[in-house]
Order: sequence, then structure tokens, then C-alpha cells
Amino acid sequence: MKPIFAAIARVVAAMSQTASRWIKKAGRWVLETLPGGGAPAPAQNVHQVAAETERGDEDALACVRAAAASIAAGKVPSPSITGRMDSDAFRWLMAADDDMLRKVVRAENTELRAHLQGRKSLRGVLAFDREAIAAIERGKMLKLGIDPDADFDAAYAPAMSA
Repeated sequence: MKPIFAAIARVVAAMSQTASRWIKKAGRWVLETLPGGGAPAPAQNVHQVAAETERGDEDALACVRAAAASIAAGKVPSPSITGRMDSDAFRWLMAADDDMLRKVVRAENTELRAHLQGRKSLRGVLAFDREAIAAIERGKMLKLGIDPDADFDAAYAPAMSA
């Protein structure tokens, strides 16, 4: 019985951490969207995210792998995973194709960490770089017939509300 109670305690602790992260993000979003609201959250760059990962945050690597596996399976990753991920990492995974995602899932921690830091690329996997991600996203939008340079609200919101 003792191991079962210990497992339940770990799950409850993880749930409270995830909930507090979502509440902080929601509060920040509300402040940013209100006129005259709080200052925007400081932008994180790719190298800052990679440095955090190198400091031993194995949880971040596990989240990247879990999200990659979900996306490769055609599923939306759960909020408990995406809530612990950086938005750049999530955009990078969304830009990757299924073969790249499988390589991310199979990569060792040291290989994945090196790729995220730009030190050594995983063969056949999109670089963890904002410009590379933006180029892939732009290509996907063009393929769908969406003008990537258009103002979304002006060009597409009226069509979506009709």
C-alpha cells in the first residue's frame, strides 16, 4: 500500500505544479491583452532555453520527447506536457515532419540537448532555430493557400465568422 500512496502523492504534487504554471501563464496573458495592461513577458531566446535545458532539466527533455511522440501519432500533446515546454520548442516540433519527430523521440539526452543548443545537429532533424522554423511555417501556410504576410485578423477573421 505504501508505494501506491507514494505514487498518488507524486501525481498530486505534479498536478499542483502544472496548475500553477497555467495560472501564471493565463494571468500574464490577461495582463498583456488588456489596454494599458502589464508589460509583456520577457522574450526568451533559443539559446536561453537551451541553457536551461543544459542545467540538468531532464524533465524538459522528457516533455519534448512526449510532445514529439504525440504529434507524430497525430494527437495534440496534453496540457500537462505543453505547459512545461517553451513555446519555441513547441513551434519547432509542430514544424517538424513525422520522420524528424521519431528521431527526436529516439535521441539520447546528450544528443537532443546538443541539438537544442545548436552544438551538434541530429541528422535529418530541423535545426532548433527561429529562422528555420519560420521558413517551414511559411511554407506550410503557402501550401494551404494562406498568405503568410497578410494580417490574420483583417484577412481571415471575417471569413471565419461567416
